[in-house]
Amino acid sequence: MVEYIIKTDKKDKKTHILRAGTPTVRLGIVYTDFNLSPETREISTEEIIDPKTNKAIAEIRLFNNGNVISINSKREELSAVTQFGEYKEGGVIVPYRRLTKAVLLSRPEYKSLEEMGITHAYFLGESSPISQVFYFERKGDISGVVYSKDSSDNNALKGLALVLAQRIEDQEFIFEFMRK
Repeated sequence: MVEYIIKTDKKDKKTHILRAGTPTVRLGIVYTDFNLSPETREISTEEIIDPKTNKAIAEIRLFNNGNVISINSKREELSAVTQFGEYKEGGVIVPYRRLTKAVLLSRPEYKSLEEMGITHAYFLGESSPISQVFYFERKGDISGVVYSKDSSDNNALKGLALVLAQRIEDQEFIFEFMRK
């Protein structure tokens, strides 16, 4: 199993996508923390940049085609979270279980995640190359840990949609803008 870390730093205003291991490998960077400003109501597309080449490897689209967030590479949708809370990979809905902090912490194997700021986790079935995504938040910074069944770095990008979806959904003014 391969572990990916997605860190969004409020102070730095960047999102980092990393493959955990020795050494840790930085796969991508997004030059925003996805805290959108209600004054500008900026709903946009953000590029994921390969830090080695400084070229875009994928893009993040907010509120496009019924999706709250989608991750696209080479004009194809890798993953998305719809406005109805569905998770899709390659346009196909993938079933998942979302467990809250209270449910996770009731199990001894997840108790240590409390001090790290766990808020919820997603558990995906056999139809996804991603097995689990854990979401953490502390003082405006968010992090996600994506567990992949194989070593394809595209799985980190797929998991990015689940990690960022909560950040976007927590900003209720965005939904007011969409209703207009």
